[in-house]
Amino acid sequence: MKRWLMVCGFVLTLSATVEAGVSPSACDDLSGVPVTPNVDFSTQIQPLFNSYCTGCHGGSGGLTLSAGVAYGNLVSVPPSAPVPVNRVEPGDASQSFLFWKLNCANPGSGSRMPIGGTLSPEEQAMIRDWINQGALPAAAAAATPVPGLSVAGMWTLVLLLLALGLSRSRLLVAR
Repeated sequence: MKRWLMVCGFVLTLSATVEAGVSPSACDDLSGVPVTPNVDFSTQIQPLFNSYCTGCHGGSGGLTLSAGVAYGNLVSVPPSAPVPVNRVEPGDASQSFLFWKLNCANPGSGSRMPIGGTLSPEEQAMIRDWINQGALPAAAAAATPVPGLSVAGMWTLVLLLLALGLSRSRLLVAR
């Protein structure tokens, strides 16, 4: 019994040591690929999963990346692999196992995905950007400019509205 406990303790210590030291290597350099702003999960990320991943990860077991369930199966969810990161860590692609699997020849556990090929640098960067932008279920709304109004013109309008607001409040107080 004592020997069995010692073996279990050794295995647990060894697995914790291995897990803490897991990191990817031989990753593609995406520094030359420009950042894509406001990446949308359903229109830009899910189509990549549909094209490259759902043939194997479509519900037949393990991780399912089909539309309607992929987001919930990825974001802030620990993987079944012995790695010290979540599948997707919102705001940090470098600490996201999904990105390791798609971007690195040695992802820290298992094989690079997809099996038998790779995503283009632009496709990898799209996933990187989505994760780094917070891994949102929908793209953050971009500010919609007022047509024909420059930044200087907008500030002039803001100051005018503030001045009118102050004048109106002074008139109300004076009555």
